Amino acid sequence: MTAGQIQADSVVVSWQRVTGASWYQVLLDGRHLTWVQGTTLRIYNLRPGTSYTVAVSVRDGQGRDSGPGRATTFRTAGAGGTTTPGTRYLLSNGSTGLSAQLWGGRSADGTVLVADQSNGYEPQQWYFDDAGSGLVRVRSAASAKCLQPGGTPAPGMWVAQQPCAAGSSAQQWRMKVANGAVTLTDRNGSYALTVSSRPYYGAWLLDLQRVDGRLLTVRA
Repeated sequence: MTAGQIQADSVVVSWQRVTGASWYQVLLDGRHLTWVQGTTLRIYNLRPGTSYTVAVSVRDGQGRDSGPGRATTFRTAGAGGTTTPGTRYLLSNGSTGLSAQLWGGRSADGTVLVADQSNGYEPQQWYFDDAGSGLVRVRSAASAKCLQPGGTPAPGMWVAQQPCAAGSSAQQWRMKVANGAVTLTDRNGSYALTVSSRPYYGAWLLDLQRVDGRLLTVRA
C-alpha cells in the first residue's frame, strides 16, 4: 500500500489488486473506514499535521476476510502546508503593498500591529510556529513575542503582541487559502487580519474583520 497526494486534510491511498477479491475494507488507525471495490481511495476530513496508519483487508466472493495487510503510515501537512518552521515571512497586503509590523518597532507588551510601507526589515519579519491541530502562533522576529487579538475576536478588534504562551488559545491563528492567497484568521476562521481604515501615528492600524478584499497575505 502507498500513500500519496498528501494534503493538510486528505490523502490518496492505493494498493495492488488481489485476484479473487470482491471488496476491500480500508482501515484507518485500525478502525473500519469504508468498503471499496477499486484499488484507489482518497480519504478526506483528516487533521492537519497528524500521523495516520492505513491498511486494507480483502474479502473474497464467499465473504471470507483476509484480515488487515501490511499498514502504511503517513503524516498530513501541517498549518495548511504553507509555511516552514524557522523561516521568516512578511505579512503583506497585495493591493496597497503595506506590510505588518509592530508600531514603532517596539518590544513592549501590548504594542499594537500596524501596516506600513514594506521594507523587509526585522520588525516586519514573522515566524509561524506550529500550534497543533493545523493552527500557528505568529512570532515577531524582532521581539520574539506573539500576536493575539486585544480582546474577544470581533469586527474592528485590534491585534497586539504579548509574551508567547504555548497553551494560549488567543495566540492561535489559522491559515486559509482564498483566491490564490494565503490569509490569516482567528483560530475559529471567523475573522481575518486586515488593514483597517484607521490611521495610527503615520501608519494604519491592523484589525480583525470578516473576509473581504483587504486581507493580508503571507510571503517569504
